[in-house]
Amino acid sequence: MNLYSLPVAATFDRSILEMALNAPEMREGLDAGSVFGEDPYLTEIFRESAERRMKIPARPLDGDTVRGIMGHFVTGGMVLLKNSKRLLPFTSQLLQTLAVIGPMADGGIIEGLKHAAPGHMQLVFAKGCPPGGTFSDELLACALSTAVRADAIALCLGVDDGISPHLPAPQLALLEALVMLGKPVAAVIFGPRPHFLENVHKKADSVLLAWRRTEYHGPSLGHVLFGHVNPSGRMPITLPRSDDSDDSSNSSYLYMRQEPLYPFGYGLSYTRFTYGGLKLSVSRAAPRQEVSAECVIENAGVLPGHEAAQMYLRYEGSRDPHRPRWSLCGIERVFLNPGQSRSVEFKLPRLAEKGRYVVYTGGHQPDARSVWLSETPVLSAFLEVE
Repeated sequence: MNLYSLPVAATFDRSILEMALNAPEMREGLDAGSVFGEDPYLTEIFRESAERRMKIPARPLDGDTVRGIMGHFVTGGMVLLKNSKRLLPFTSQLLQTLAVIGPMADGGIIEGLKHAAPGHMQLVFAKGCPPGGTFSDELLACALSTAVRADAIALCLGVDDGISPHLPAPQLALLEALVMLGKPVAAVIFGPRPHFLENVHKKADSVLLAWRRTEYHGPSLGHVLFGHVNPSGRMPITLPRSDDSDDSSNSSYLYMRQEPLYPFGYGLSYTRFTYGGLKLSVSRAAPRQEVSAECVIENAGVLPGHEAAQMYLRYEGSRDPHRPRWSLCGIERVFLNPGQSRSVEFKLPRLAEKGRYVVYTGGHQPDARSVWLSETPVLSAFLEVE
């Protein structure tokens, strides 16, 4: 079971989480703390849903229902981290041949991609290197000869097991060799936990984080790569640039000062969402007074999609180094067609401490790295608690 994909998807669509928790086979191994330990707000959402459903006797689900739920989890948990020149989704009529390469693309992955690919597109496959830490000149040569006759490359990297945060050296060498061909490369990263992906981010045109490979990943990955599903996953953790970072041992977005590679709460879409009109129900409030924030989200792109709108809160004036810079205190998941807009309301926590607060709303947290990666600013408003 994909413990990372499960809470990522379910936090943004709680009805699916609660449906899953009805099934005994899906209750095993669920541990919010191991997945959302970085953020207390998300952990609490998970625990509330789990505790409520755990009190209800489990009822078995039929195979088709389980596959449907797990497919939703897997696609919902995938995070689009980079998409230069809008390489993804692979839908262009000019893309006649797609090379699917990598040690993580064999078996059900390539079969699922073939099933989801457009009718005009031919898929060719090469392993490229063994899944472990050994090199193979023969496999590399085969991958290069396969990639040369393709219009683009889907490169599937990662590991099924292991605790190393680094991709195996042969996989990085494979990436380097394929990039040298001058073909567009979309890297799909598998693994039970994120890797340090600085080299992948620099070299690949697109990067999709798919988490632990499961039997449901073939069809789900095909749906995302070929545009049947618009990715809406968000990073449930902060991913530092490398383990040389001073903050790598405590990489929570709540306290991290160095710029990460991929921040908590970050994730791209195939469409573009804009935010406007942020207003608070009051600008001055008494301690513990109920306050709400409202903004308008518009799908300004050309494809329908889900947006994970987020609200963060910052307390100004504190000099306590152990106090978070800001913290997540609201999520609303909305579906919008192109040109459609919708007003979204957040409930702020009841603030007991007097002082000035900043309320942020947007598709990610208000750090400079998220704004730069997504090319989308966040909105802000001030609240005085007196």
